Amino acid sequence: VATGPVVGLEAMEPRLLLVIERRGSERRLENITDVEQALRDVCPLGMDVLRLALEDLCPLEQLRLASRCQFLIGTEGAGLAHVLSMPAGGMVVNVLPTRSRFGPMPSQDGYGYFHHLCSQRAREGIRYRAISCPDADWDSELVRC
Repeated sequence: VATGPVVGLEAMEPRLLLVIERRGSERRLENITDVEQALRDVCPLGMDVLRLALEDLCPLEQLRLASRCQFLIGTEGAGLAHVLSMPAGGMVVNVLPTRSRFGPMPSQDGYGYFHHLCSQRAREGIRYRAISCPDADWDSELVRC
């Protein structure tokens, strides 16, 4: 006789390492293929690496993916707000253009807007890291990390 909760199909879905691809004219990750491959090379068993443009998905599908996401990486932009739907213990990596027209704070010290969102979930183990990209500005076409 089995005991404990019944595990549903959604709970059995693989956890995600999500690489956000921007399709607009600003802050596209120039070496996104290299970043994706590096994540695949170190991805733990039971996790999938998924690279996608969130704007191609409806909001409900975006939230469904974020709820499975243990690692979220992307250039500074609205997609990183999905930290609010990530499970506890996740990590957000913000590829942050630090030659920002917004001045030395927040960008040049690595504290982007998403640092503040992540700090709201710090008690749940959400971690935030920024990769400083001093050769890129907020409105740069390409960012390389």
